[in-house]
Amino acid sequence: MRLVAGHSPSTATRNVHLYNINPQYVWRGDALTIQNADQVWVDHCKFSLVGRHMILSGWEAAGHGIISNSEFDGRTHWSATCNNEHYWTLLLIGAKDYYTNDATNLFHAVNNYLEDMAGHAFDTEANTWSLIEGNVFSNVTIPRTTASTTKSNAIFNMPSGPKKH
Repeated sequence: MRLVAGHSPSTATRNVHLYNINPQYVWRGDALTIQNADQVWVDHCKFSLVGRHMILSGWEAAGHGIISNSEFDGRTHWSATCNNEHYWTLLLIGAKDYYTNDATNLFHAVNNYLEDMAGHAFDTEANTWSLIEGNVFSNVTIPRTTASTTKSNAIFNMPSGPKKH
């Protein structure tokens, strides 16, 4: 599925299962591409049997996006490294990507289910501020990389309940 500027302003993609994407072409197996689009909401979607990226923003801005309540299943028979796992879950590298907020390089991941990933789920680069809350990691080796918290960026996590004394 591809959302492109001019064709997809204020687009909601809800309750869709994107799976078995181009299995014979691992390097063309992106499930959802958001290219120079604005106001995109991906909600209650499932991504599975994907060889490469589950969601990709490309190198152009993917403005004002929300990814919520979705399931990312890392198992696949068609993978770049032939290890039965997809390549990357989310590759959001567009110039001035805005996720949830209108500020440079802010990302908000909320209430998603990430499963069966031998690599890492989150790897944020310098100058990225991330709010990661309510996500579930099942059989994920590295939920976030160590470098994600040591570069000039910040990852925030909301506690699941009141602080106990």
